[in-house]
Amino acid sequence: FYLTQSFRKVCQNIFSNLHTHRTTTAMILEIISYTVLTVVIFFLLFLYKFYLKPYLKLQFYKKQGIPVEYLPPVGQFTKMRQDFIRKGDVYSHAKEYAKANPDLALRAINYGDKDFLVVCNPQACKDYFMNASCYRRLPYFLGFLKLVTGENVLTADGPTWKKHRKIVSTIFHFEFLRENVPKMRDVVIEFFNEWDKREELKNFHIIHEVENLTGEIVGRLFFTEQIYKIKVPSTGNAIQSEIASLISDLASEGRNPLCLMFGSGIIKKRLTKHHSNIM
Repeated sequence: FYLTQSFRKVCQNIFSNLHTHRTTTAMILEIISYTVLTVVIFFLLFLYKFYLKPYLKLQFYKKQGIPVEYLPPVGQFTKMRQDFIRKGDVYSHAKEYAKANPDLALRAINYGDKDFLVVCNPQACKDYFMNASCYRRLPYFLGFLKLVTGENVLTADGPTWKKHRKIVSTIFHFEFLRENVPKMRDVVIEFFNEWDKREELKNFHIIHEVENLTGEIVGRLFFTEQIYKIKVPSTGNAIQSEIASLISDLASEGRNPLCLMFGSGIIKKRLTKHHSNIM
């Protein structure tokens, strides 16, 4: 709002100056002054959003005796990147913290200006899942998934979550899973036999292959046979690989400065080619 007003005033003053024949030097000085003001406003907004706002949020938890880890400006993204570079595991720090504090139920962290509670031990996890409808599920990160899936059992909260949970529970019951174990086994054996026939395994991408395997199991349970042979015309990739790639792209947008600043809704604006491809 302030930036819009500033630019509007600049334009108004420029046209006003043209009519009143003010000197070019005066006009330039005025434009410079408004530019500096805009930069200062941006800087103050940045300090508030990524330094002051998360600090104040984490103080709420600290007052309740919950340990906090305040890492401005981007939060745990910095720690995760360091863990990946040093140890090849983005959750190395979180795992070590949980082992060093086995009795700790919760800790509070920040991702950018967003505050999160991390569940640290098995009992706290059990309490969470037993009362899942009482908690919100990572609204920032799941906001990206909602762009393509809408409200579902993974992204919804409260009454909406209960509704979807009831639908899912009627399908994924024990008898259904037990009856389909042979079909799951057959898919796994089929994939292992196909992998065994390959002469060259140096370029074997285990993540992509497991994506195809798990996608095929879901596909055969609910849709059709050999879904991994269905290719997307534009890329030539299996449909489950494309879905996995889309989810991966959406997850990576959580670290995008634009999304950190304006939220997941900025993707709908299609300001970049990557955002256009996602939508």
